[in-house]
Amino acid sequence: MISYPQLLMRNLKLYRDSCLWPVRNGLRLRRPKRHRKLPQLLSEPDLKRFFRAIQECGDVEHEIMLRFLFFTSIRVSELVNIKVKDVDLGGCKVFVDQGKGSKDRYIPDLVESSSVARQKPLLV
Repeated sequence: MISYPQLLMRNLKLYRDSCLWPVRNGLRLRRPKRHRKLPQLLSEPDLKRFFRAIQECGDVEHEIMLRFLFFTSIRVSELVNIKVKDVDLGGCKVFVDQGKGSKDRYIPDLVESSSVARQKPLLV
């Protein structure tokens, strides 16, 4: 069953598409493009302070995950699905199985995050 607000929105969209769109298209009017803001980056001292705080916490798994997220720009959903067998420390690469768009890919692991894993091995 459709609620009243849904019915109202459906009818407004129908009116817009059937009546207003041809007029707007005939006048060649376009909607203005949406401006996207770039993400703000941390300064180098803030970044060092951030990673120092993570190291002082003492949780090696969190340190490895956060360094890996930062240095490879991997998606969080991809990171949580990585298995130990997907990590190749010797080749400095990580296999992402079924990432965004159900695509498989290799991500080059930078020395920074893999060096932490080599120094402090996890018990798996």
